Amino acid sequence: MPKRSQAGSQPDSQKRKRVYAACNECRRRRRKCDGNEPCASCDGYGYSCTYGNVQSPGELGDSSIAIRLHSSTPATGPQTEDPSGDEGAVSSVATRERGDGDVATNSAIALPRLVGRDMGVENPPRLHSFAWNLGIRPERRGTVGVVLSSYLTYDECRNLSSTYFTAVHPMFPFLSKESYFTRLQQKWQTLEEDPSFTAVVAGVSALGSFFSKTCHPNEESIKQHCFSILDLALSTPISPVDIESIAGWMLRAIYARLTTRPAVACLSIHTAIHMVDIISMRYEIASRVANSHSIGKKFEDGEADVRSSYYKSARFLDTLFSAEYGIFSVNQPRHRSNRWSSLSNVDGDHLTIMAGILHESQQLDKDSLSSNMDEQFRLLESIADEFPAISLFKAAVCLCLLRQYVPAGRKPGQLATKVSIAILTNSFEDVRTLITAGHPWWNLLMVPFHSACICLAFDNEPYLGLLPLAVDLLRMLADTYRTHMAKDALNTVLQLVEASKNDSDAKLKIKAAVLAQGGAVGTDMDWFAMDPTFSVDDWPTEFDFTMY
Repeated sequence: MPKRSQAGSQPDSQKRKRVYAACNECRRRRRKCDGNEPCASCDGYGYSCTYGNVQSPGELGDSSIAIRLHSSTPATGPQTEDPSGDEGAVSSVATRERGDGDVATNSAIALPRLVGRDMGVENPPRLHSFAWNLGIRPERRGTVGVVLSSYLTYDECRNLSSTYFTAVHPMFPFLSKESYFTRLQQKWQTLEEDPSFTAVVAGVSALGSFFSKTCHPNEESIKQHCFSILDLALSTPISPVDIESIAGWMLRAIYARLTTRPAVACLSIHTAIHMVDIISMRYEIASRVANSHSIGKKFEDGEADVRSSYYKSARFLDTLFSAEYGIFSVNQPRHRSNRWSSLSNVDGDHLTIMAGILHESQQLDKDSLSSNMDEQFRLLESIADEFPAISLFKAAVCLCLLRQYVPAGRKPGQLATKVSIAILTNSFEDVRTLITAGHPWWNLLMVPFHSACICLAFDNEPYLGLLPLAVDLLRMLADTYRTHMAKDALNTVLQLVEASKNDSDAKLKIKAAVLAQGGAVGTDMDWFAMDPTFSVDDWPTEFDFTMY
């Protein structure tokens, strides 16, 4: 086994240990390795930590290219059949074993290696951005300049993180609680050496503070520390684009959705989705196709499940935020659709179902609402309300479906009405539960507000029965939080109710005026007496109507 570290004359606490050879997994994932056996990264993620001879990035052989069909563009190189069954998928993807990303074989990144490989070169050029630019300016290097521990202690961080896993994790289970706390303990003293994980810790702590009954006095600084690292990584190579970068941007999107305007949250989750593409998280790489020229790199046990949980959360947040804001979600072509459904023992199935419902419903036109929307409501109803937050987000998705009827001038059918009223009614109870628990999800206000608007829009007895419940919740929220947003929502609904009352009064006056014109008839009518020439015997029976 190669020597991995060298002790200096100074104690470890005063001199940083230098690692001379990283373990195989850290080299493959381009992570910093502490040289221990097992190292902190492998121990935290549950990887098999081994040391030995592995190829360097510049020495990759043919095993560094894995073929996967995913595009309708003709490929350079041999073709194989796509096991996914997607029609028209004919080109392939080249995989860089040094990182987590795939690149299409018709890309500028793959061309030099494919040319070298097809010429039979023993060591073809590596997958690299050759000639990407002239290199006239050096890459910008930057640091945040402040350590997270200047804003909170380790114990405070642990407490805030515990609140996060109680309040947020049940709804968005993309982080591993056990792995997170293990790494937090191991890395706290040297946290800034891993910027991506530092951003995750800061994001988790900021959300933990937000969901605490008493917020941390430095919540704003902790949040900004997370944002600064994420922003810097977009313009400098402070940290690689990896699964923790996606986690950081998802945490940022959730915090933004809780605290600021819609566009900011949408931009954050769109960034996360684009990073999902960069590291090819949409592909089920465990089932890569192998041919005579290439070997697919399979995930280790549990890694596919981890990537799946990240993808599910990112996709749901993207589809929900986009549907609520009224914009298109990040494009997800059919050949890149979610293929994680076959995986077992994966958390977040409720996210997959709700994201699919939102995606499918956005494809419907007004003429197909009645015939196709019932299936979406059935799927939504099938999601178990395991936690109050899940019930709340089910209601948010339900409202996204109901809003589509309003501009179309339609009303839900019997099944959609029954299911939607049940979902909204259940969520009202969970709103009260979450208020008591001190978990101020944005949907606490949005669900009763939009429920009231929907009741007034449909203006029929089943939905109007929800109106008093929704208004009572809005009054409770306004009294509890005493914010401008809560008061404004209540006042807006009350104004709409008043306008609806005036509208009803006007309708009653019109009907009364019609009856006042005279010719009113009694309740016991002899319809045949109105036409003395009418004979029942002469009535053609083929024109009779049958009740059913």
